[in-house]
Amino acid sequence: MEKRISSYHPHKVQFVTSAPSLAHCPLPDRPEIVFLGRSNVGKSSLINTITGKRSIALTSKTPGRTRLLNYFDVNDELYLVDLPGYGFARVSTSMRDQWNRHMYQYLECRENIAMAVMIVDIRHEAQKNDLRMFNLLGQWQIPTLIVATKSDKLKKSQLAPHIDKLRKSYGSKCALMPFSSASKYGIEEFWWEVTKRQIVDANS
Repeated sequence: MEKRISSYHPHKVQFVTSAPSLAHCPLPDRPEIVFLGRSNVGKSSLINTITGKRSIALTSKTPGRTRLLNYFDVNDELYLVDLPGYGFARVSTSMRDQWNRHMYQYLECRENIAMAVMIVDIRHEAQKNDLRMFNLLGQWQIPTLIVATKSDKLKKSQLAPHIDKLRKSYGSKCALMPFSSASKYGIEEFWWEVTKRQIVDANS
């Protein structure tokens, strides 16, 4: 059994900037953990939960709320980057295409991306646009953690079957964990993944 190390504590978290494109991103002087997923899947809620900051990232029930590359500094040693959602959003097709171009350019060219966190809804089967993004992240050689959120919506007996079903879709070797922003289930496991991958020092 893998030995557990001390949990990482994000004691200092602050918003840095909203970049419209790769050219406007901060200097690549530290690791970046990228959060992405379908519109309205809960990216901002996840960031608020794992950082312990109630509204550091703005949330909305309206798909397409996140429209820029939103940077958050953690402990002066890494960035969390909230990307625009892909898939359905209440914006024009041209606007959505522009988001996608900027997002793909960022993911393909940004040299200090340490990990992508792809957020999916644990209640649903793997969606086509999620599978496409997962495959693209593989092509770009970006280590990926799939976070299956909204686990509080399922009974405990349903969790394992739903996780197994997702693993079959994404591959048995994929890194995948259940999470709930509502119940705060999975916070320690998330930071354990980050420290295990040596993105940050566990004793920070």
